[in-house]
Amino acid sequence: MSIPSGDQLAIPFLPVPISLPPKLTELITLASEDPIKYGGVFAIGSLVCWFLGLAIYRVYFHPLSRFPGPTAAKLTEFYRFYWNYVRKGGLVFEVERLHAKYGPVIRISPNELHFSTLSAHSAIYPPSRPPFLKEPTFYSTLSTNNALFGRLNPTAHRIRRDLLNPFFSKKSISALSTTSQLIPRTATTFLTRLTSFAASGEEFRIDLAFKCFTIDVISTYTFNRCFNTLQLANFDPLEVSAILGAIRQATLAEFFPWAQWAVLKAPGGRAFARLARMELGMLMDALGKSYQEVVAYKERGETEGMMKRMLTPEEKGSGYEVVDSDQVLAELGFELLGAGMEETGNALMFATWHVTTTEGVEERLVKELREWCPVVGEEAVGGVEKLPYLHGVWKEALRMSHGIPGRLPRIAPPNGITIDNHFIPGGTIVSVSQYLIHRNTAVFPDPELFRPERWLSADSRSLEKHVIAFSRGPRQCIGMNLAEAEFKILFANMMRRFSIKVELETGDKLEWRDFLTVFVKGKVRALAKEREE
Repeated sequence: MSIPSGDQLAIPFLPVPISLPPKLTELITLASEDPIKYGGVFAIGSLVCWFLGLAIYRVYFHPLSRFPGPTAAKLTEFYRFYWNYVRKGGLVFEVERLHAKYGPVIRISPNELHFSTLSAHSAIYPPSRPPFLKEPTFYSTLSTNNALFGRLNPTAHRIRRDLLNPFFSKKSISALSTTSQLIPRTATTFLTRLTSFAASGEEFRIDLAFKCFTIDVISTYTFNRCFNTLQLANFDPLEVSAILGAIRQATLAEFFPWAQWAVLKAPGGRAFARLARMELGMLMDALGKSYQEVVAYKERGETEGMMKRMLTPEEKGSGYEVVDSDQVLAELGFELLGAGMEETGNALMFATWHVTTTEGVEERLVKELREWCPVVGEEAVGGVEKLPYLHGVWKEALRMSHGIPGRLPRIAPPNGITIDNHFIPGGTIVSVSQYLIHRNTAVFPDPELFRPERWLSADSRSLEKHVIAFSRGPRQCIGMNLAEAEFKILFANMMRRFSIKVELETGDKLEWRDFLTVFVKGKVRALAKEREE
C-alpha cells in the first residue's frame, strides 16, 4: 500500500484531518511494505501522534478547557501525584496557591475541577441527599464498600449508617461521659501517666499520647476490649503505625491501583506482601473476637453493643452484603479506629500547641476551668460541655486541624450541574478542600491566629457552618459527638491540672502534611508540671 504525498489523516481527538508531510507518508509506505523493519518505528510514531493529539485535545478542546489551571494539570493526573508524593503531602498547599493565582475555580486534573468557596462546598456536599456520587477510584483505595467511608451508593451508605447511628447519638455519648464511665475513666488513665511524667520531669511524646487516649476509648466502645495503649511506656503502639501506614499506602494506590496486584504476582511477591502487612496482621489479631465468637456470645446472651450489632447477620438489615469475619473485622477496625484516632488526636495536639503558645489564651482558659472545678480531684465532667471559652478552643482546634484537609472528590450528575454560576458537564470530578474553607479571610479574619474569642460573640453561630472538619450532610462524620466529648473532658482536666510545655522538632511552627489526614512533621514532645493551687 502506498499513500500519495499530501494525503490527509485523521488524528485522534483533532476535529479535522491534517495533511501528512511527504517524509511521514514515505515512512507509512515503507512500514506497510516491510512491517518487521519499519513497524516499530511506525508504532512509536503513532504513539507520539496519539499522545500529542490527546495533549492538544485536553488543553484546547476538552469540555473543561475554559477553566484556568497549570498546563501540566490539564495534561495529566500525575500533576496531583507530584504534589501529593514527590512533594510529600503538599497538594493542598499548592491548590491554595493556584486559587490565589487563578480564582475560585481551577482545573487540577484533566477531568477535575477544584472550588474554594463555601457556596460550592454546600452544592457539592449538601445537607440533604446529594446529586453527586463519590468518585470510586479515590474511595475504593481508602476504604471498602462494606465500610461507611467507602460506600459509594447512597442507599447502601444509609443502611450501614442506620446500624451505627444509635451508638453515636448525643444520648449515647452523654452516657459515656458521666462520672466513672468510659471517657472520664480513660481520661483518668491518661492524667495518671502525666502525673508520673510531671513527678520525674521526663519528656514524653504528647502527640502519640493523645492518639493512645482515643484508641483506648474507641477500642473499648467498639470491641468491648480496651487495647490499653496508654499503658505503653513510650506511647508508641502498633495500632498507630499500622493505621497511619495503611492510610499512606492506600492513598498511593489511587494513582497505581495495579501496584498491589503486580507485587503479589511477581516472584517472591507473596512473601514480600506478607512481610509488608505484618503489622496489619498483628493489629487484626489485636481486635480479638472473631465473628464466630461474637455469634456464640450472643447465643449465650453475654455480649451487647456495637460489635454484636455489626457482626450478627440478622442485625445487618436489607441490602447488606454478607462478608467473611476477617473482612468485617478489617473494615470495621480500620474505619472506626482510624477515624476515631486521627481527628480527635490531631485536634487535641493542635489545641495544646496553640493554647500554650498564644498569648493570653492559656490564662483565660485556666481561669474558666478553675471556676468550673475549684478543687482538683476526681476528673470533673459535669457542665464541661457548657464552658464557653473551652467550646471556643474546641472550635478553633477543629478549624486549624481540619479533619480531612484536602479534596474529597465527587462526580457531577450525568446531565451536568451549575456551581457558582459555572456549568459543570456531567461526569466531571469536583471537590473542595476543607483547609481552604477554614482559612477564608472573609469569614475568619487572621486565619493563622488561634482565637477562641471568635466563638464568644453574638453572631458566632453564623460561623458554625464554616467549620466543616466533620464534613456536612448525610456523609457527615458519624463520630463527631464522641470526638467533642473526648476532647472537652480530657482537655479541660489536663489543662486544669497541668502546665504543658510543648517542643516541636520543626521549631516554633506546627507544620504538617496532607496524607488524607493531617500528619504532623517530626516528633512532638512535652514536659508536664502540676499547677499550684
